[in-house]
Order: sequence, then structure tokens, then C-alpha cells
Amino acid sequence: MFDQDFRGDIRKYDINIFQETHVYEGGMGAIADVPGYEMFSVERKYKEVFVNQQWGGVVVVARAELGLTVDRELTSTDILVLQADQLVIVAAYILPEGSDWRNFTEVDPFEKLLEVLAVVGGRGRPVLVCGDLNARTAGEGGGAGGVGVSQDGTKTTRGNALLGACEDGGYSILNGLPKYGEESGRWTSHHTRGKAVIDYFIGDAEAGELVEGLEVKANDPRRSDHSEVVARVKWGKRVGGGDGEKRRKGGRRRKTAYRLPTATALDRLVIRAVASIPGPEEQLRRLYGQATCETAQPEMVYVDGSCIGNGTDGARAGAGVFFGPGCRRNIAARVPDGQSNSRAEAYAILLALRACDERHSLVICSDSETSIKMLTEWAPGKAAIGWRVEHGDLFGDIADLLRRRSAPVTFRKVKAHSGNKHNDGADELAKQGAGLPAVPPYEVMRGRGDGGRGGGGSIGRVVPGDKVKLDMREARRAAGAGGKTVGDEEGHAALTAAHERWQRKQEELRRELFEARTEMRFWTVLKKLLGEKAAVCGAFTADELMAIFVQRMNMQDPLPDTFDTRRLFLNQAVAATIDDVTEDETMSRVFSREWGMGEIEKAKKRLLPKLAAATGEDEISYEEIFKMDNEVLLELCNECIRSGEIPSTWVRTKLIGLCKRGKPKDDPKNYRTIGLESCLLKFMTLLINGRLVEWAEERKLIPPSQNGFRAGYRTNNNVFVLRCAEDKARAEKKPLYAAFVDMTNAFPSTEQSTLWLKMRNWGQEGQCLIGSGSSTATCHTCSPILWALFMADLPDLIPADDADIVLDGVAMGSLEQADDILLLSTTPEGLQRKMDGIVRWCAVNFLEINCTKSVVMVLGRRGGVEAPEVRFGGRVAEVVAEQPYLGFVISSEEVTMLRGHYKTKVGKAQKVGRAVCALEQLTGVFPAERALRLYMALVDPHLTHGCDIALDNHAGSLRLLERVQISYLRRVLGLGKRSMIPVLFSETGIVPVRYRRLLIALGYLRYLAVDCTGDQYARRALNEAIAIDFAGRARSWITELREVVGKLPFPCPFPAHADITNAREIDALARRVEEGMKADVQAAIDGSDKTYLLHDRVERGKEGRSHQLVLGRRPYLKLGDPAHRRALTRVLLSNHKMGVELLRYTRPTTPRQQRLCRFCRRKVETPEHLWLECRANAEVCNLREEFVADVMRIGTNEETAYLRGLGTDWVAQMKALTVGMPGVVAVVARYTYQVEQLIDKYPLYRP
Repeated sequence: MFDQDFRGDIRKYDINIFQETHVYEGGMGAIADVPGYEMFSVERKYKEVFVNQQWGGVVVVARAELGLTVDRELTSTDILVLQADQLVIVAAYILPEGSDWRNFTEVDPFEKLLEVLAVVGGRGRPVLVCGDLNARTAGEGGGAGGVGVSQDGTKTTRGNALLGACEDGGYSILNGLPKYGEESGRWTSHHTRGKAVIDYFIGDAEAGELVEGLEVKANDPRRSDHSEVVARVKWGKRVGGGDGEKRRKGGRRRKTAYRLPTATALDRLVIRAVASIPGPEEQLRRLYGQATCETAQPEMVYVDGSCIGNGTDGARAGAGVFFGPGCRRNIAARVPDGQSNSRAEAYAILLALRACDERHSLVICSDSETSIKMLTEWAPGKAAIGWRVEHGDLFGDIADLLRRRSAPVTFRKVKAHSGNKHNDGADELAKQGAGLPAVPPYEVMRGRGDGGRGGGGSIGRVVPGDKVKLDMREARRAAGAGGKTVGDEEGHAALTAAHERWQRKQEELRRELFEARTEMRFWTVLKKLLGEKAAVCGAFTADELMAIFVQRMNMQDPLPDTFDTRRLFLNQAVAATIDDVTEDETMSRVFSREWGMGEIEKAKKRLLPKLAAATGEDEISYEEIFKMDNEVLLELCNECIRSGEIPSTWVRTKLIGLCKRGKPKDDPKNYRTIGLESCLLKFMTLLINGRLVEWAEERKLIPPSQNGFRAGYRTNNNVFVLRCAEDKARAEKKPLYAAFVDMTNAFPSTEQSTLWLKMRNWGQEGQCLIGSGSSTATCHTCSPILWALFMADLPDLIPADDADIVLDGVAMGSLEQADDILLLSTTPEGLQRKMDGIVRWCAVNFLEINCTKSVVMVLGRRGGVEAPEVRFGGRVAEVVAEQPYLGFVISSEEVTMLRGHYKTKVGKAQKVGRAVCALEQLTGVFPAERALRLYMALVDPHLTHGCDIALDNHAGSLRLLERVQISYLRRVLGLGKRSMIPVLFSETGIVPVRYRRLLIALGYLRYLAVDCTGDQYARRALNEAIAIDFAGRARSWITELREVVGKLPFPCPFPAHADITNAREIDALARRVEEGMKADVQAAIDGSDKTYLLHDRVERGKEGRSHQLVLGRRPYLKLGDPAHRRALTRVLLSNHKMGVELLRYTRPTTPRQQRLCRFCRRKVETPEHLWLECRANAEVCNLREEFVADVMRIGTNEETAYLRGLGTDWVAQMKALTVGMPGVVAVVARYTYQVEQLIDKYPLYRP
């Protein structure tokens, strides 16, 4: 930097990025400044103090006027993230594959880079990545980049991973793209070992538009063995920015609160419903009422549940209620119905309330946090849906007993098996109850006479405070022991009020993120947490967008030539004669009887997944509706039916545009039409939908070919039928021709007059659905059941013929999933006839086929079949080799049609998994429990998607899924790539993806065999699959399922053909798979010398008995300090830094007896030697002395006596300390971390 020529070269560019700078931490101060430029850097911080040379590092020198700032949350070792209003720049140096990075970071820098790429787009700005990545991609570009021009034709393992990450995240490698010329594809590395292209510019779609030029300069060996790579970037307004800030969403004025109208009685009833929403402190009082009396000394009772053989067919559950030693009121009872520990805990609370005087204050002590929270924190929401939850019959009755009580009740959480004699007494009674004979089924005792409102406080004096209280003293003590939180007074003393509010908001977002149950919710909250910039609107006016919306949402003018216009005008004229109110003549008066409370509760339960959905003009959200009083909601909905009117806010819909992914923002045609209706209106349509479904199913109006949105029908059924149809075609040595039909704006284009006439012909009359002239509110055109009814006559116009594919005796010429239509035939002529039929149906139902998106595929026979020429109307349909269908990727050129689906789902799982891991840079290392919960909510759905149809008989495809799961679990546990795989599952309780997918497939087999009716296409497809397999002339789904079971690493008999649909046989097979999986995992652990600390491990269960738990969430994973937790995990699972493990991987392998201690050099350096035996280092001895004192102080007398009795059996002592004494696990973990930090200061002894 002191060289004038070099400084002159820096001034040639606005941004200069240097990798592998060798700059020490804090060493930037010694580098000369360049006037007008700012410097940014990230340096390595080595853990081992004996490292004598600094390596790696990234430095950026940029013009100050560009306004670059460091993104501290995403910057990490060797990865520097800079941001400006126009762009996010990720500058990285990734050391070569196979290099050791553990001395300066906990995570592989390349994995860290991929994690950053997964989330950095959440900043809401274009992303440009540049750096030395030491990856070779053979000129491939990933994403939309395609194949460029490159002098390097080699592709490495890391190159493949980089390409996959680019494709998953929508990035493209810019080197070598044709628009930049051949100079952009030159060699970038000129090492003595050979040339390569390893220095890249990578950008997302928007950044790719900003990069106007890219050139690889000639190498100057005097300065570096790498060539300069220069990009010319357009720096100014954002693409699609229009007029800049005033076109940003963030520039809009804050909207004033909407004032609900009061013009009509229904408008005022809406206001009453909104007023019924209780505040946070009122919710429990509304549910339980208020106490009207209390006693000075509350009665205290302990309750507990026990289940012998919990989770097995022979489980026996008991409940215990303990009032005191020898008390005649003590209760030991067998639990009715389901035998589980959770049900026993709830039943014990019910028994206690029954046994106590309702006028006496009561404290119920339980070690079941779930039961306590169900009755306190979660109770209002569960009551709103009629207690439609697990054990809801018990919890509903408990809530009723609490409501009837006059005196208050406090629920107190106690710790199980902690020496509390009263809690142990309840536990003993529960075990006695489990040994009693079975009892009759439980009968619900609660009534609904008062609508579920609290009754205890309605008369007499009112006792201040809540009737039902929560006492979580133990939980608060545990939280307090973990150190200071965001709310600590000391930590916030210097913060301004605004900063405090900001931090509270960030904490709230973090909590939302960890509790995300869907991937959409996860990405939404993550973007908020990252501080996503306001979205940019396109350069067009609202009027231009409105014109597009009007065209889409109304009948075309002029009408298309394909429409039967005479029938259209006739339908409209006839529909106009229908009276506004007609007489309901259905047997159960489906369309005129008033709604019941049960229907309100069911509808509220359906709201739960979408409480955060956007609101309509009235700004009433689903979350607010969920909290509204059920009685008031019921009155509102029934009054709408009685009066034939609706509130005035329900007739107005806000229209917004959402740009389609990857489309230019400046074209209004690229925006989807989103209608934001009143959520109260949509709640009402949920009720109507239920009645329509009831009517349609009773009349059997929906044809069996329609699989969409029907109770008892699963989303994947049509893909299963398609797969079985292909198997049948193969068995008959015929091709299978499939037409994927796409209709233009199907739901919004529903011609309502035609719909009303169809429904009237089927006998629909009454007040729920008023005539077509006033159907705006109730005829919700997006209602799936209305669409299913609208197209119920489609099969009538699709002719059956000899070319149809026949499954179990039924010709299956078409499959429908709502508006997704699939036509099937074994000949091109047969397919053409069906395509002509659907064209005719569209003509008389006034819909258009999108001939561009409607395609044909040839399945079954892959060779010797010419592509057919079939037409939709006058246009030839395109024949494709790959097509998305119902969330699957269907391929005609793979060995099986779903082989390509694996790659798609692996990519999505990797992306969301990396995003979860990247959160650690924003939130700190989060608890393992949260990371595993996010895995199940976000990653597992991708790894298991379609596993019921796509069976894992191809090892290579399965391996792709396994790699994602293994990588994620290692990351969460803090383990490296050399860690054993079985321990990932034994310690977390996560089921290996191979077995999880198979168990889900067996569950689907059970669904097909037991839950599907005989006329469902999916059940008939199963019958055909069994028949094909039995005949033995071809393969089927059953054939592959048998093969997958046969490839398991243990014997697992498959049922005979006659028993395949027998529920007991399927359940027995699933049990054999699960038991074999556990035995396989345990055998791998017991058979390895690496996991000697886990050999013969037993744990104490809820009943107090010791047992071996093969897969389970281990107690040490709940430790609050992540550094301590990970240190202990590495020791237990033999992925630590001690000689016995590290020297295992030398070439040649160092014999175990030579892997000596770095301090004494006499014994093998094992965890037990360093922890308990070695005396050659004073620091180790001091730490050990403090550790032993803590263990003796905290451990029980029995535990410490056992330790002393082990003498110098250091391995036995290690086992006792790490897995046999759960009370001291925090002390053990802290000591583990201290020893780990200490040995980093000393070099490993290498013989």
C-alpha cells in the first residue's frame, strides 16, 4: 500500500477487493490510507496462540462517496459483506478444498458463504458476490446463467456445490457469459501447479442487469499469481426504480385507522364483534369468570401421570392425586381411553378438581408444563375452537370445572424427581393407577348452556385478580440462572428509549422466527429481521395496472370466437329470473338452517394457519376474528342469513398487484391480481363452504376424478394415480400420453350465471346462497368447492374409449385437482379426442385454454415412440420432457418419472437449511431445541415431500437427501464432517431420512388401504399396483415398496399380496421398520470405539425407571450456554481436538498407543486422561480441582459415593459424569469448554 504505482492502480477503480491479504487483527492501522477512499477488512483470529503466520483475510478499498458500510450481522471470517442503497457486495476468500480451517472458525468458510447467499437477498437489494472461491465450475453458470465460455473445463466437488447454491438461490456466475465476451472467461489463477478459473463475480438477476461489463486482465506475476477480474457496474437508480423514493412502498404516508361504518344494523353488529375482543388480561377472565370467594389458606394438592410402556400398543396409563401422606382423599386411577403420559397428566388435574371444594382456594402442583400452559396461556384460543385438540375432552371439562368454581385456582409447575416427597407421592399413586384394570370410555360432562362464558364471578362480590393463575417459579429461576437477558437493567442503562424499542422489536421478530411453522412465514419474518429495504414499484401508473386487472376479472369484450355466445346469453337471461330468496327443499335444510356454535368453532380452527394474513379495507384481521366472542360472531353470521343482507364493508375489495417471480417490474402485465376482501366476509364464506361441501357430498355431485379440496382426499393422490397409470402402460407395453391443461384465469373467470343454473338444477335453493343478481358476497369465486361444482360435468364431455388407461376396472381419462386438469390416453388419437372434449366443455362454460402453458408428455415406453402432434383447438401442443405438476417435477426421460423431483427438493431443503444456520450471525448460537424445531418445520418437509409416491429404490437419489440432513444436524450440534453419522440421530431424536420417508410411505399405504373408499381413484390405483406386482410381468409401486424394505440393513418381511391392504399387517411392518432402525443405530454406536462413552448408556424415564433410549433429545442439548453445550457434545461424540481423535486421521494413521498427551507425553491423550488424570500442567490441575469441588457440592450423596467407589477407573468416571449424573451436566459442560480452550494454547504432540 506504500507503493505509489500500486496506489495509483487503486485510484483507477471505485471499489478494490483484495483476498488472502495476510492482515493481522488490528493491523489495518499500519496500512497507508488512500485519499478519498475508505478501507474495510475482516481478518482471521486464530484460536491457537502458537500459529506463527497470518493467512487469509479480505480487504476492500472503496471511494468514500459510495457510502459503503459493513453489514456486521452477515460478515464473518474471510467473508466481508458491504452494503449501500444500490447494492450488497459479498467479498470472500475461501481457502482450497481439504484445508484445515478449525484453527480460526467453527464452521467451514465455504458453508458459511453458502449460508450468507441463502439470506443476503433478504436485504431487498441486488447482491453481487466477488472473490477467490477456490471452486472450478467448467464454465457453468448456475441459476439462469447457463453455460458460459471458459478456458477451464474442469469441475470440482466444490464447484458442483457452488453451482447448486446458485441455482437454489437464483444467482448466476457472470464469468464467461457471452454478453461479456471471451475475455471474461479467461484463467484467473496461474499457480505453479496449474491454471484454473476460481475467482468469480456472481450476481442475482437484478445485479446481473447492473453489471455492464466483465473482464479478466492479463496476469502480472510480480504482484500475484491471480489475474485481476474487473466488473463495470451501473451505479445509480435501482432497476425498475422509476422516480426513485416516491415510488417506493416505504415512501407512502402512514394510513389513518379505518373507521367502521354504523349505517346499518349489521354494520353496528360488526362493531359489537370487534368490541368483544378481550385485552390480554381479560382473556382468562372471560373464559373462567372471576372468583367470588377465597380462603386464607389455600388447599395444596399434587398431581401426576404415569404410563408404563408409553407409546406402545400395551401401554397402561394411570393418574395420581396426592393430598398428603396417608390421606384418605388420595386418588390412584386408571386413565380412560387413550393410554399415554400426556393424557394421564390431564386426567390427574381433572380428578383433583372434582375432589376439591369449589369454594376453597386451591393450588395444583404438577410437573407437566404442557398441561399447565394448556389451561392458562393457551386456554382462550383452544376454547375458541371448541377444544378440538389432543385430549380436548378432558381439557374442556377441566375448563368447565374451573369456570364453575367460586374460589381461585393456582397452577404451580414443580420439577419431576427432584426429591419433592409430595410430588413423588403423586407419582407413586399414578403408577398404582396404571396397574389397575381398564375402565370404560370417558364421557364428556360439560354443558354449553352459557356459551362458555365465565360464570363464577357473575354474582356476589368479586375477588381481585384472575381466578386461574400460573406460577412458574421454577422456570423463572432457571431463566435467571442463565445470565442477563435483553431486558436487564444494567445492559440497557445507556440505551435511548428509541434504541430500547428497536431491540424489543428485534427480539419479538427473533421469537417469531424461531416459532415459524411454515416456510413462507419463516422467510417473511427473516426479511423483517434483516431490515429489508422497501420494495420498488414498477414505472407505471395505478390506472395502467387497473386496466390489466379489469381485463382479467371481467368477461372479455369482444367475446372469444371459441365461446358458445348463444348459450351464454341464454344462461344469463334464465339466471336473471331466479328469485332473490328461494325455498330450501333439501332434507337437512342445508341452505336455510342457522349456523351452530360447532360450525363457528370449526371455522375458527381453520383460521389458525393464516392468522397473519392480509386484511381488507375494514382492517379486521383473522387474528382479531379468532379472539372475537363466539356468541357475537354467531349472531352476526345468522343475522346475515336471516336478513339476506351483509355489512357494507363486505362489498368492497382492495386490489393489489404482486410481481411474478423473475419478471421485469416495469410491465404491469407481470403482476398477479390479489384481492384483499374483508376477513369477516371470508370467515362467513368458510361457513357457507362447509354447507356446500355437506350438500355436494350428500348428493355425490363431485365426480371421483376430482381430487381437489375434498375431505379424505390427499393432495398427492393424483400423482400416485398418474404413477400407477404409467406402471400399467409399461405392463401393457404401451406408451402413456398425458396432456397437462392450463386454463386462463380459471377461478376469476367463472361465469356465475352458468354456475347458478348448474346448482339450481341439482336442487340448491335457500337463503345461504342468494340469487345471481346479489351474489357478490356469498358467491366467493375463489371457493374451491364452487369451482369443483362448476366443473363437475367435465367428465361428461370427455369421451371414454378403448384407448383409455384402465386401473382396477375403471377407465381414467382425466384427473382433476381443482383447476389442474390432466388428460390420459394410450394413443395420440385417444388423447386428441379428450382434448377436443375439454375444448367443447370450455366453449359452453366460457373459459379459455392457455395453449402456451398446456403441454403434452409421453410416459411409459421411452424408446421408439414418436412425439405426437395433438392440438388444443387449432394450435399444436408442445411435447415436453419435464413438467411441474402439483408440486412435483414429472420427467419422461428418467428411469422413473419422479427421479428429477429429488434434485428439486434437495435444492430447496439446502436453501432453507442454510438460511436457518445463517441466523446464528443475527441471533447468536441458538438453542439446539429451536434449531431442531426449525428443521422439522422447514427442512424436513422438503426432504420428505413426495416420499409416499417416489420410493427410495435408487441409492444415489436417496444419498442427496441424506447429505442435507446430515450436514444440518452436524451444524446444529457443532460437529465436523468426520463425526459419526448414527450419533446425529441418537442424540437429537431425529429419524434418519431414509427411515422417515419409508415410514411415511407405509402410512400412505395404510391410508389407501383403510381410509380410502372403494370408488376413490387412489384406492383403485393401489389395487392395480398390487395386481401388477402379483402378475410379476412388470414393476409397480408395490414392487418398489417391497424392494425398499428388502434393502434395509436388517431382515424385515413384507406382507403377502393378500395381506397388503390389511391394517394390522401394515402396522406390524411399520413397527418392524422402526424397531430395526433403532437396533441399527444402537449397533453402530455399540460397535465403535469412538463412542465408548455412550456404550451401555441408560436414562431415567418419567416413571423413575432406567431404560435405554436409542433416539431422543438428550438433556445436555438443553444447556443454555452454546459454547459449553457444543464442547460437551464434541467430547461425547468423539469429534474433539484431543490427540486420540485428531491423530486418527494422519496418513499413515498414528497407532493409538502413540497418540500421547501434549502435556505429560506418557499416556494416550483422551478426554478422561486430560479431565481426570494428567498432572503435568498446572492450569489443568487448577481447573480440575475447581470442577471436582463443584461436582461434590452439587451431586447427590448417592452419586458422589458412586464416583468415589470407581477409584482410578477414569473411563467409568467419565461415563458417570457425562451421562449418569444429569444434575451436574452444566458443571461438566463448563469444565469441558475450559479444557478445550486450554489445549488450544498448546500444540498437539505428533510422534
